[in-house]
Amino acid sequence: MTSPQEIATVLGRKELKISREKIDKLDLFMRDLLSANQDFNLLGRGEEKNFLERHLLDSLVALPLLSQLDGPLMDLGSGGGLPGIPLAICSPKRPFFLVESREKKAEFLRNSVRDLQLKEVFVINARAEDLAKEVEFREKMGLLTARGLAFLPALLELTLPFIRIGGFLLAWKGPALDEELDKSREALNLLGGIIDKRFSHTISGKEHFLQLVKKTEKTPSRFPRRPAAIKKRPLE
Repeated sequence: MTSPQEIATVLGRKELKISREKIDKLDLFMRDLLSANQDFNLLGRGEEKNFLERHLLDSLVALPLLSQLDGPLMDLGSGGGLPGIPLAICSPKRPFFLVESREKKAEFLRNSVRDLQLKEVFVINARAEDLAKEVEFREKMGLLTARGLAFLPALLELTLPFIRIGGFLLAWKGPALDEELDKSREALNLLGGIIDKRFSHTISGKEHFLQLVKKTEKTPSRFPRRPAAIKKRPLE
């Protein structure tokens, strides 16, 4: 099992300097997640191997960006809490909403937030297309994170309705990013977003990307559509 010192060493390779108190919480979260994964399938098959780099480090490479962006944070499709919980541990004074539609995974998130004493983190068990219609959340987020959730045109439809004008989507993407961007022009035009900066990093020898999308105009109230419509008629 990985130790707090190993976590600190791996994060240090990306020049992420995190306090011992936060390292200890990251260690506790990782242990709880890997244990719960046996019952809840929080990770894909075989993803426990090299979890520290492939998941924890991949989540925390976004940490420097959080300090540059203000407003409430939301992690959509939070699943086992990646990247939301590691980012919340390291940014403890900002409201952070973890949104997960599956009850068993939401239950794990609630237990994890309680055990880690994350006072400003709130778990919401809801579907994005329903939650985005609620005035409390529509166009209120300064930053929304999404890791491995959907192909970019669909992801934009699910996420931009939550983001306030001037706020950002931060999407974790792989080598097909350019193709996804090319197919996202219609979605961006309809939903009120523009492509912003991208950042690349290498995890376990493979190139990964963090793509920022800036919200520049209000999203029409008809979005997001129901899942069947998003799948059948993608905004491409």
